[in-house]
Amino acid sequence: MASENSPITFVTKEGDRVQSISKFKNLSILVKNVIEDCEQGEDIPIAQVSTNMLNRILEYAQHHDFIPPEPLEKPLKTSKIEEILSDPWDVEFLKSFDDDGLADLMFALNYLDVACLMEICFAYIATKFRGKDPNQIRAEYGIEEEFTREEDEKIKRENPWTQDEAIDRVS
Repeated sequence: MASENSPITFVTKEGDRVQSISKFKNLSILVKNVIEDCEQGEDIPIAQVSTNMLNRILEYAQHHDFIPPEPLEKPLKTSKIEEILSDPWDVEFLKSFDDDGLADLMFALNYLDVACLMEICFAYIATKFRGKDPNQIRAEYGIEEEFTREEDEKIKRENPWTQDEAIDRVS
């Protein structure tokens, strides 16, 4: 069995080889499974993850010494990410991504199965939507209405339960 500081090598989408340590298995279920199932020193192919995103994820992992932070309290009590996350570094880390970068990060986290960082990404996204009505969200993100007013009202009439749940979740 390899020590937690044994080197591991990822091969990214671009074919780059990126080094880390096996302690990363504490954060990534994929890495944990690969380390358990493969021989020591074997490269870990991650064709779905870019070099840039892997480096950003490793930056997060190193900041936290490869130890998952405590789970967040749910439901979220505020729309201010600074009040939800205990580490100001995490707040700045999340804010360093634009919307497309955050989506890329979440795809990479999903592939690597890094639940603790996905959780803080979900919380960050939730804070961006919390307290806003659909029209505000559409305006902020440039989303065009998919339904006419009549179609929208018909859907609401046919599925009244969705309105109560949606309002409860966003409030």
